[in-house]
Amino acid sequence: MILYKKHKISIVVPFFFSNKKDNKHKDGFALVSFNKCLLAISRIKNYNNYEVILVSDNSSKESISVAEKYPFKIKKLKKNFGAAYARNKGAIEAKGEVLLFIDSDVEIHPKTLQIINKYNNNKKFSGVLQGVYSHKPDYKNIINQYLQSYWCYYIFLATNVNKYTQILCSCLFSIKKDIFFKVGMFNRGFKKADPEDLHLGYRLIEKGYKISLGRKMSCKHHINLTLYTFIKRTLRIHYNECLMHLRDSTLITKIRTINYNSIILGIVLIFLLISLSISSFFYPVSHFREIFIVLNFLFLLTNILFLKFILIEKNFFIALKIIPLIYLHRFLFIICFFLGIVSFYIFKKKSSIN
Repeated sequence: MILYKKHKISIVVPFFFSNKKDNKHKDGFALVSFNKCLLAISRIKNYNNYEVILVSDNSSKESISVAEKYPFKIKKLKKNFGAAYARNKGAIEAKGEVLLFIDSDVEIHPKTLQIINKYNNNKKFSGVLQGVYSHKPDYKNIINQYLQSYWCYYIFLATNVNKYTQILCSCLFSIKKDIFFKVGMFNRGFKKADPEDLHLGYRLIEKGYKISLGRKMSCKHHINLTLYTFIKRTLRIHYNECLMHLRDSTLITKIRTINYNSIILGIVLIFLLISLSISSFFYPVSHFREIFIVLNFLFLLTNILFLKFILIEKNFFIALKIIPLIYLHRFLFIICFFLGIVSFYIFKKKSSIN
């Protein structure tokens, strides 16, 4: 009787870097990150039963050159189909019993494969393990720092002791291959950085699978966003996410997600602040100043635990600088929500995959 087994793990890394000349400078940072991602994988020494499949989603020659420096299998797609399609292609090529999906901008922990194997040798393990972003790196850009802290606190539940998560994130997660194919893989209609991972997570939970949260399976995330790219990225992702929730009737499930109560309340308060400010332009609002101050106080109060998390993990000045970005982020949520409502109910747009 086998008590402990070394499962074969197939690491799938999709990558896409534009071939357009005007994107060369922008992709410079991303190519360096991609190289760090592959370098981290190549340095795995404590687990030898694995394979690596890199899937080029019709990526640039420069990125192919980076990939070819390593002894990994490269699957080249002739068209840019999107990350979901590329991951599915990698899974089809995989020979392992366990799939490990990694984004091209993360560095995995040296013991990642050992951690995955340990979970898969536990009879109580459901077969899906979510890795987390590390909150240790300090980012010089406050936008990058805010997003990293946001993901760590709200998505990966950094301050909670929960063993499971209700959100699947494709940055770093493993799943038994038979389960992946049983639930229908990623919906390949999703394009770019759309919520195909969130969509897969809901389908897994709907079918009775629990998504284990592996806090020891952490990775460094290399991001390089400006204010403009942060706004553009947020609007695209959450707009498509809103359409997905409306189409699949999972909006209530999202609202009930752990840690999301403060976000929902914050969105409501920002909406009230905007409504109050607009109303004051047309007619005098009684006790405007007092109401405005109270709403802002309540908004900050709803985010007090998040700010406390940043204060403890980072410092007071970073927590202070992040406050305006919290306001902006919640405002962008409101825009996405109303755009989604209008697109879904008036223009009958069911999702980004139509």
